[in-house]
Amino acid sequence: MEDWQKDFENLFDSLTLGVEKFLIDVTHDFTEFLDAIADASEEVFENLQDSMFVEFEQTLRDFVEPILETYIDFDDNLTEIYYPGQQAVDPLLNNHPACVGCHHYHGQVYNGNLFVCGMHPYGWDTAECPDWEQN
Repeated sequence: MEDWQKDFENLFDSLTLGVEKFLIDVTHDFTEFLDAIADASEEVFENLQDSMFVEFEQTLRDFVEPILETYIDFDDNLTEIYYPGQQAVDPLLNNHPACVGCHHYHGQVYNGNLFVCGMHPYGWDTAECPDWEQN
């Protein structure tokens, strides 16, 4: 009578060990599966986030650029209205090296005529102006 009890006990122990090994293997495989899904979803999320940022940036640019262009055009028009025929000229670009950094430099164009400064309306011809003052 003891043989069948020992056999049953051994069979039950073997079955228990087999089920335990099966569950450990399934848990290990499932963990690997979840890690793979997490990695894939992270990559998809990053790609989605990048594409959404690009789309948002383009949408914002499409919205803002016309407003800025309108503002710049409006500002240019206001300048033309309040200062007709007037345009600023950089002394380096206008071949007036003696005027660079001078406090008296005006450099505005009025009706096509450049007004360089109050002391020398047409600018100074040599490299050093006698009336030059630090800006």
